Amino acid sequence: MGKLSWYGNNKIFKTYAKGNPNGDGKSPAEKVKGMDSIREFEDAAQFDCFGAILREDIIDISFDSTEMYETFLDMAEKNDWKCLCLPSSKGGHTYWKNRNIAKGGHDKKLAVGLIGDIHNKGTYIPLRVHGVDRFPPDYDIYDGEQYDEVPNELLPVTTNICLWQMGEGAGRNEDLFKYILILQSQLSLDNDAIREVLRSTNEYVLADPLSDDELDIILRDEAFQKPVFFNGTAFLFDKFATYLVNTCHVVKINNQLHIYEDGIYYNGYRTIETVMIQHIPNLKKTQRREVIDYMELIAKPMKQADARYIAFRNGIYDITTDEMIEPNPEIVITNKVEWNYNPDAYDELGDSTLNKLACQDAEIRMLLEECIGYCLYRRNELGKAFILTGDKS
Repeated sequence: MGKLSWYGNNKIFKTYAKGNPNGDGKSPAEKVKGMDSIREFEDAAQFDCFGAILREDIIDISFDSTEMYETFLDMAEKNDWKCLCLPSSKGGHTYWKNRNIAKGGHDKKLAVGLIGDIHNKGTYIPLRVHGVDRFPPDYDIYDGEQYDEVPNELLPVTTNICLWQMGEGAGRNEDLFKYILILQSQLSLDNDAIREVLRSTNEYVLADPLSDDELDIILRDEAFQKPVFFNGTAFLFDKFATYLVNTCHVVKINNQLHIYEDGIYYNGYRTIETVMIQHIPNLKKTQRREVIDYMELIAKPMKQADARYIAFRNGIYDITTDEMIEPNPEIVITNKVEWNYNPDAYDELGDSTLNKLACQDAEIRMLLEECIGYCLYRRNELGKAFILTGDKS
C-alpha cells in the first residue's frame, strides 16, 4: 500500500458534499449534478454522513462481496497496480483513470471473471455513513505516482459465462475456450493480453485452477481466431481501429500517429495503411481514412524514451548499464541503427585510420571517438558541429 492520504485527494475527487442522514445515508443531501465545487474536505468531514464527487476522468469499480474484493486486492498487489482502494461494509471500492468505459451499471461481469458495480464521472461516493468511515485505504499510490488506467482484467464484458468460483467439470474448459473469443470480439485485446487475463482468472477466480499444461492447451495459438470487422457489408471501422491500436501498438508521439514495428515506432499514414491492407487486402481508401480518423481520437499519447537507449537490429543498447535489452513497445524509440551491435567488433583499417587522423595523439583519438559516439546519441543536446583541422599536406 502506498502512503498518499486520500484526504482531499484531488486526483480522484473534485469536491465533497454533505450526506443525507435519512435512510441508508449513502445519498447526498445537496445538489451535486454538474457541480464543480460544493465543499472542501474539512467542511464536509464535520457531518455524520458525507461523501465525494468523482472527477470526470476517474471511474469507480466496486465489489459488493468481501471475498471478491480481497481477491482483487491480491491481484492488485501482485501486478503492482496503481489505484486507490477504500473498504465498504460489503466489500470495497477501487478507483482508476477511466479507459473509454462510457456506461456504468450494477453486477457487471469483468474480463477476469470478477463481478462489480461501475460508477463514472459525477457519481456521489459515500465516505462516511452514519459515523462509520471508509478509511484508511486498503491500497493506494505513493507520493509522486499517478493512478493507472483500468487494467484489461477489469474491463466490462457481456457474457452468460460465469467464471467466478467455477469448479472442475460442467464444461469448464469449453467455457474458457469460448471466453477467448468473447475477449477478442468485445475488447479487441491482442493474444498475449488475453493470455495474461486468463492466467489471472485461473490463479485467482476459478474455484479449481487448471494445471499449467491444461491452461497451455486452452491458450494455444489455434484457439485464437482473427476478429471479424464487417457486419454484412458494413465496415466496422471503429472496431478495426481499436484492434490495430491494441495489437499493433498505434500511439501518438508529438501529436502524430506512430506504429510499432521491428522494435521502433514509425510515423506516417502510409506505414499504418500498409499494415491495414495486410489484415484486409481489399480495404478501400475511404475506409482506411475512417480508421485513421478514429485512431487519431483513441491513440494513447506517448513520450520518447530516454536517450540512453539506442536501437540496433539485434536489440536495444542501454549506454548507462552497458547492456543489451529486448525491444519493448513501452520503450519509445523512433530511429534505429541498421546494424547489429557487437561490443567485440574490430576493424584494423578503421583503427589505423583514426590513429592517423589523430596524429597518434591519444587525446585527439578519444575526441574523435566522442564525435562518432555523439552521432549515435538520440538527443541533440549539445547543439554543436565538429570541424577537423590540420595541415594541407
